[in-house]
Amino acid sequence: MSRLDLIALALLATILLLLSASLPKAPTTAFWVLRVLAPELGWVAFLVSLPLGLWLARNSPKFSLVLLAMIAVLSLYPWIQALSVVSTLPEGLERAFGKPAVDRFPLKLGKRDFGVEVVTEEYAPGLSWDRYRPRGSAAKASLLFVHGGSWRNGTRQDYPQLFSYLASRGYEVVSLTYRLAPENPYPAGPDDVATALSKLQGEGLPTFLIGRSSGAHLALLAAYRKPEQVSGVIAFYPPVDMVWSYQHPSNPAVLNSREALGQFLGGTPIDKPEVYNEASPLRIVQKAGPPTLLIHGERDSLVYVQQSQMLAERLLKLQVPRYLVELPWAEHGGDVTVYGPTGVLSAYAIESFIEANL
Repeated sequence: MSRLDLIALALLATILLLLSASLPKAPTTAFWVLRVLAPELGWVAFLVSLPLGLWLARNSPKFSLVLLAMIAVLSLYPWIQALSVVSTLPEGLERAFGKPAVDRFPLKLGKRDFGVEVVTEEYAPGLSWDRYRPRGSAAKASLLFVHGGSWRNGTRQDYPQLFSYLASRGYEVVSLTYRLAPENPYPAGPDDVATALSKLQGEGLPTFLIGRSSGAHLALLAAYRKPEQVSGVIAFYPPVDMVWSYQHPSNPAVLNSREALGQFLGGTPIDKPEVYNEASPLRIVQKAGPPTLLIHGERDSLVYVQQSQMLAERLLKLQVPRYLVELPWAEHGGDVTVYGPTGVLSAYAIESFIEANL
């Protein structure tokens, strides 16, 4: 083999190793990052691998094709799974919310300028939000986004691609800052979200709450406590039962979820049983609860998919309109980019849900 052949082979082997390392449960944070990114950006790995494999095929065609086939399976299979899931969405969403899904699958890959404007404002003393607005047209609804981060981290600028995409589709997206634990434990964060929701809802547009992870928990709390203020709530991989979350922790080498819960809620379920109950969306939702869309990866190793399944069952018993989108390939945070299967499918589900509940 020539030196270039060896370089190409090393790159292919590295890509295959990285994709394979995303398959087992994550023992460390680094492996968790691989589990997040590999299914979402594996198509990029395949595009990089293709010319390298073709280069190697000059001298070792069988070996190169085997490597390429293995990389193709690992990198493209999530898209095959996504097509299977999205084929069920229109019928499921229509059955759940009474209106059919939007008639076009979203996003043109490669698009970067969604044609929106962003304005930063203070919605409460010391607290700001960013408003993503469709340029040159009036918004149909306001979407209040609550970022994740185990109630301790994260910013309102997390994952801005989805904000821009949804704004380009005619909605005003408002992403807020809220006070974080442990300096500001419960109920500081929920109070801030409630304040922002009341201010936004007073502007007259239909208002939807959307959150990720711990932000999804805060969004559900606000929506279930004041259902009259929202037209619907969307939760990405939410913890919904605080006691169950404490009893079923994540791998502390990746995320010490018990520590995060203790810092947010001020103690353990034994120390603060009332707080754990009142901070659990599963336990406070009532029959008057707003329509709910849940999006959860089946491979989630931080907030297990059983959380969304439990809430979906509870909402069904209460006859609250709800729909659970389970993603077989997705890890916690899989919607990190709108150009992966989780991001594309989620944008489609979100827009369909909003249109069905306007």
